[in-house]
Amino acid sequence: MATVHLNGTLRGAAGLKVVEVDGAPDATVADILALLVANLPVLVPEMLGDDGNLRSNIAIFRNGRNIRLLDNLETRVSSDQTLDLFPKIGAYRVFGS
Repeated sequence: MATVHLNGTLRGAAGLKVVEVDGAPDATVADILALLVANLPVLVPEMLGDDGNLRSNIAIFRNGRNIRLLDNLETRVSSDQTLDLFPKIGAYRVFGS
């Protein structure tokens, strides 16, 4: 299982800090994110735009490295790796309103 750390408003929306996602052995970041939002649909408006694509204000790191410097959403994620998801500064949203 890949470990996903939710930070900032994502943590607030999900009410969780860490989520274990059971992806395939050859899973990509896109695969893990699809499983994440399927299991936690409350994250959909926080992470996905109206077109269903990942919002540009979400920064994702695999084991501390920005996926944009790797293969972006096609970056492979093995079961022993960690993804950290961060909404960028200025992406503040008030919950419950």
